[in-house]
Amino acid sequence: MDQSLIQSLRETVLAFEGYRRAVAGHFGLGAVDTQALSYLRVAGPMGHTNLVGALEMSPAAISGLVDRLVLGGFVVREPHPHDRRRTTVVLTERGESVLRQSDVWMGRALEDFAEEDRAQVGEMLRRLSASMHRQTERIAAADEAGVG
Repeated sequence: MDQSLIQSLRETVLAFEGYRRAVAGHFGLGAVDTQALSYLRVAGPMGHTNLVGALEMSPAAISGLVDRLVLGGFVVREPHPHDRRRTTVVLTERGESVLRQSDVWMGRALEDFAEEDRAQVGEMLRRLSASMHRQTERIAAADEAGVG
């Protein structure tokens, strides 16, 4: 594999991590807080167990994270539609507002691309994202099987 391509990918990952920290800091949140908001935007309302899996945090840490987000008005807990023992975490208007502003800032990163190139960039990002998800699953499967 071309090492310059791998280096570019690594730089892109770091740029996105820096972006997440900057957005989080702007809104007085932690980077994991904004990651949780993004998961809720992409996947929709989630239970605590789903957030544990998505963010790879302990149930106690997720409870604390959700408590912070509820206190800040970014999410609410609602009764689970089918299991009255559980709750679902749902974005509020304030949480959506953070994500809408982030969308605006993210969109500005695409302003350097010609209009005709943006669709191609989007398609390449979708393919890269899907490929990274597959690779993540392969690594997790190898870990479970005890393979290095």
